[in-house]
Amino acid sequence: MRHNNPAVAIALCLFAAAALAGPVNQDQPNDLAAALKLIPPDAVAFAAISDLQRANSEVAGLIAAMDLPESVLAGKPIDQLKALLGVAGHFDDAGALVVWMQMRDGLPVGVLAIPTDDSAAFIAANLLPFVSEDGPAAPEGALGFHGTPVFARAAEKHALVSTDRSLVDSYEPGVGLAASLTARIGAAGVKALERGEFCAWTDGAALAQVRGGDGADGPVSVMGVELSRSPRSLTLSASVQGADVQAPADPWASDLAVAIDVEPLGVCARTFIKPAEGSALSKLAAATGGTRPASFSDLPAQRAYFALAFNPPTGSSIADAIPEGVPLPPAVLAWITGAGELVTQVQLAAYPSKLGILAGGFLNDSAMVMLSPKPTELRDFLRDQLQALPPESEGVRRSVKWEDARQLKDGTTVAAFEVKETALGANGGAGAQAQLFAAQAMVRQALLGPRGLHGFVRCTSDAVVVTFSQRQDVLERATAAAAGGKTLEGEEIIRAIRPWLLDQPHFIALLWSGQVARAIGQVAGSFGVGGMISLPVDLDPVGFAARIEGGCIDTAIMVPTSVMVAGYEQVKKGAMNAAAVEDPSPVPEPNSP
Repeated sequence: MRHNNPAVAIALCLFAAAALAGPVNQDQPNDLAAALKLIPPDAVAFAAISDLQRANSEVAGLIAAMDLPESVLAGKPIDQLKALLGVAGHFDDAGALVVWMQMRDGLPVGVLAIPTDDSAAFIAANLLPFVSEDGPAAPEGALGFHGTPVFARAAEKHALVSTDRSLVDSYEPGVGLAASLTARIGAAGVKALERGEFCAWTDGAALAQVRGGDGADGPVSVMGVELSRSPRSLTLSASVQGADVQAPADPWASDLAVAIDVEPLGVCARTFIKPAEGSALSKLAAATGGTRPASFSDLPAQRAYFALAFNPPTGSSIADAIPEGVPLPPAVLAWITGAGELVTQVQLAAYPSKLGILAGGFLNDSAMVMLSPKPTELRDFLRDQLQALPPESEGVRRSVKWEDARQLKDGTTVAAFEVKETALGANGGAGAQAQLFAAQAMVRQALLGPRGLHGFVRCTSDAVVVTFSQRQDVLERATAAAAGGKTLEGEEIIRAIRPWLLDQPHFIALLWSGQVARAIGQVAGSFGVGGMISLPVDLDPVGFAARIEGGCIDTAIMVPTSVMVAGYEQVKKGAMNAAAVEDPSPVPEPNSP
């Protein structure tokens, strides 16, 4: 069995740097081409920091922007990286740090390329002959790296390190990975990788087909992780808080590329996914969205819990991609997935309400705007979908009410709807199914309030406005925004986040985590559970965007610095509370005897 423990350190170094590393100055992309020249064309995965000096500068700027007392102890990020690697002399601070994986005897094995100013001198200074304190003797010529025998060689400006002698002995500089990578993920995928200080790629199909060389059952070690193998499958096993978790390695993506960018304003992670044939993602990627970019151009300009907008793809692919058991009301799912060409874009935002979560539900002040070339036909479609709901399903009995012309206090009329649900109790299901129905009912009540699904529907010249409460003030705000009033898209924070996300996205979403944390606290408090996550309510929103193009899925997520600081403080608070439980003795006051 190979000893692959050094690869764990390798991965930790790169991915820890990635957690700090990366947005992107798009006018000055990183020199990814130089890093790709190092990687053999038969590699099945790689991770790289293609410009350590630039990454060091960006990470240092982020640490300074976080303005935490602990950051004073962090020092230079590149020094922390070298300490994690356990190297000192002859390390090139301005080079590219790369790790890739190649297949050997049916298993992936890692190779680390460390940038140096003198490769031979680096190896002599940092990798001493391995001495085994117990167990079998090390192979001849093995060097010590993190307590494990490895093999190394000088390769121009890099030192190559691997637990597999054949990988370093047979390495020859050549055309590198660039040509084959471009053929696999296209120029757009490679461009996405160039945008980050940290980037990575994996051949999902190759790694999912890893087999034991003899086809026998039993554990194997890959990069220090124990895997269970059989002739038919490879399963990654892990322990999470004492519970065994097993994730099958069936391929969901044939290629996955990731780039992480950092600036003082925040961190942006970009992914480029080429779904595996026949997977749920491939059904979604095969669909095509509208040409109009998703935006918040018809939603009221207020600080929200969340806001999202998307162009429904043609066909039924979006319905196929929605996981079974999603706790949204069946009618709402039918509205979104079945309207076809009647809907060109859906925009939805939920806003904090004076009534609170318990009285009105999470969506009490929400607005859903469905842009349409035929608003009246779309309104009729919504009505027909409601009235077609089965009287009994998912453990509940339903009664549907629709009014074409409910008169409001100002004398105007609007369509109104209400779906009353009554739990079927013991007749609604058994065992796990009954538990699922009960959980879905609880989530729907938190979303919609005690009255369940109800609201107003109003047509404008190019849209249908839907509310999930029968409150005239909510309807008027939403209608005014959809008719050209002040909208969320025009808010300063939205304009600041937009450049970090994708151009021409088919889906975009914002999440105000501070507002959501307060809402969750209200719900938890009603069950007598206190001390949950507490975040400042004025945190900037986290942004997410996605685009489908050429059968691939391109995504971006942006996390502002303020959110990272709040998250860190929450983790630190949790650690301090845990320590207090373990040691309940009082902390002495300063200068106390």
